[in-house]
Amino acid sequence: MSLPDADVRLHSAGGDTWVMAASTLTADRTYTLANLGARVGGRLVLSRWLDYTPFDVVVRNSEGVALATLTRSAACAEFLYTWRGWVLYRRFARTPAPVLAGQEAAE
Repeated sequence: MSLPDADVRLHSAGGDTWVMAASTLTADRTYTLANLGARVGGRLVLSRWLDYTPFDVVVRNSEGVALATLTRSAACAEFLYTWRGWVLYRRFARTPAPVLAGQEAAE
């Protein structure tokens, strides 16, 4: 599924992997992980590997608690649904930072 450029509630029934298209974000956003349809042991992966915009995405559980912030460098996170609700399972960072067209690699 595609991650939108909007503040939204994400449901696990929509799929277990959500990916943001390149250059998508136009502002900071908040994604809320909804409990509806979630099962204990279920996982959601949110990825913005293709998006290099300078904006952040705060991921919250259904109670409003911030679980992770997806940034240009910390671009992917996996969440696990437990009997207590969604929790951060692990995050992935870009290392080293990719070289974009027109930029020279750091030495």
